[in-house]
Amino acid sequence: MEVKIQLKNYRCFPDETATDLILRPGITAFIGANNSGKSSILRFFYELRGLFLALRQQELWVRALSPNFSMNVDFGGRISDLSELFADTNPRSLKINLSFLLEQPAGTIASYAGQGLLFATHNMGLARATADRIYSLQLLKPGVSKITAYEATPRLAEFLGEMSFSGYRELGFDKVLLVEGATDIKTVQQLLRLYGKDHRIVCMHLGGNSLINGNSGLELEELRRISTNISVLIDSERQAAGAALSADRAAFQALCGTLQIPCHVLDRRAIENYFSERAIQTLRGPSAQALGEFDRLGSSPGHWPKSDNWRIARNLDKSEIDSTDLGQFLTHL
Repeated sequence: MEVKIQLKNYRCFPDETATDLILRPGITAFIGANNSGKSSILRFFYELRGLFLALRQQELWVRALSPNFSMNVDFGGRISDLSELFADTNPRSLKINLSFLLEQPAGTIASYAGQGLLFATHNMGLARATADRIYSLQLLKPGVSKITAYEATPRLAEFLGEMSFSGYRELGFDKVLLVEGATDIKTVQQLLRLYGKDHRIVCMHLGGNSLINGNSGLELEELRRISTNISVLIDSERQAAGAALSADRAAFQALCGTLQIPCHVLDRRAIENYFSERAIQTLRGPSAQALGEFDRLGSSPGHWPKSDNWRIARNLDKSEIDSTDLGQFLTHL
């Protein structure tokens, strides 16, 4: 199930920075500096849980379709500071919009209760290593915060600065590796572990295709303000050996060259095209098969979800990728 939540005029989230969240099965992290609103967003789920408990009642969904539907929610004494419940920048009421997307019609809302976990942290490494999706929180001015999907965070470098990348250096990290998408972070971390480099290299993602083009120079320059020791690893998306890169990927590679940022474009289509059949079968069973060098994941019913890539990478032996361009890149990183 997917739950979309829009929250207006709650604590440090006034109308002008209305909170838009999408919750899905898995782990969701809220990351931000001190006083950025992390506790407030978690308090919302605690203080308003009477609302969510009411939504477990199947008959409520039937009544909700009737005209002029309304409901009362018992806060049960959980809110001790009512004067601070509403954002103080306007006199309007708290407004909550909820929408639900059920992947299957059977079952009640309660049947999905064990599918998600929320947590808040100021530790970027913890969020990236454990969460399936990340939201960033930024303090815009005293009492006003904004929440944004991590990959859509404006001025990402500035946000990373707030998260004190220098702290990683104190722990021994000395390099940033930009990878393509959120699911690639955990996958590449597993590969770095094979080469004994996961304790030195911080992985960050480019938000999928959103920055892989020739127009992302500003974003890359901002990231260089955080660390000058940056490399990039992206898929080629090639459909055959020797095929030309797409215009956007070729332009991004050229841009990295201009900015003197090492950028490796995989010879094969994507990271999953380097997985050995042994590693895949360890996770998926003896009938699972490896992809060809240019097969697209998902093009066959027997393929696995991309979210399983890191689990397969965890089963790889270093010798299985050493001789590939990916192995050579990781060796010299």
